Amino acid sequence: MSSHARMRSSREAGRGHAKVQHGKAEAKAKRQKHRTRDRYALEENYPSTPESILERTNDRLNSLGKQVFALFPFSEHFDRWLTDVRVVMSEFELSPDVILDDQFVKERSDILSNIELALEENRRKEALAEEPVRRLSKDRALLEQLQKEHAVMINDIEERRNREVRRLSNSVNTLKRELRRIDGLKTGIFRGLSKKAKESMQAEATQKLKAAESELELIIKDFTTKEDRLRREQEKETRPIREQMQAEQKEIDQQMIDASFQARQASCEALANAVDALVQRKGPQANQA
Repeated sequence: MSSHARMRSSREAGRGHAKVQHGKAEAKAKRQKHRTRDRYALEENYPSTPESILERTNDRLNSLGKQVFALFPFSEHFDRWLTDVRVVMSEFELSPDVILDDQFVKERSDILSNIELALEENRRKEALAEEPVRRLSKDRALLEQLQKEHAVMINDIEERRNREVRRLSNSVNTLKRELRRIDGLKTGIFRGLSKKAKESMQAEATQKLKAAESELELIIKDFTTKEDRLRREQEKETRPIREQMQAEQKEIDQQMIDASFQARQASCEALANAVDALVQRKGPQANQA
């Protein structure tokens, strides 16, 4: 390569490096400008005293710590809530009278990291919340199917019982009328019916009536026993399903409560304590400034 080419290449490389350095410096200046502007905005909107900054920060953290998300899925609110917490902490840290130290920065970072992990775990659990809902729906369908099948069998027993009861009741009523008719017969030589024959007819009719009444009683008892046995079988078959449905419903109800509340509240309290501790450590320096 000629000396002119090497010189030209060296100059171009120098200009490229200078351009990169200029870009970095410009980006850094913009960041400093934005930070300065944010500080001025804070100074303009709020009194720049350690006491007022501390009070305002603690009030906002306390408010965020008390937020309860009422509607499922609660995870839809997590990102917004975290953003609000970060905004509060950023405004505190950008305040002119706040002097940060390594201890506070580490505490704040750890607290935010921990609440992020806790919310992510809650988000994962909510994603699994559809499983008990699916199981409950499946068990409810199974229970309804079993109840329909048992209802069909119960109806069949009741229909057969009603048919038999009507048949035997008609026989009983017929025999009662026959017995009353026999009781009303007159005996005598000219009537062609002796007293002994009448008593025989009465005894036979009475025996038939008792047999029909006994059969009716047994039929009613038999069908009642069958129906009771079927109901017991139904109860035995459906009880485990209903108990399982109760457990699934309890699990669903528990998931309908904002389980992130305690973790979020604890994190806001921890941040407030870290802020208080920082102000106490750096308070005299801030007042001198």
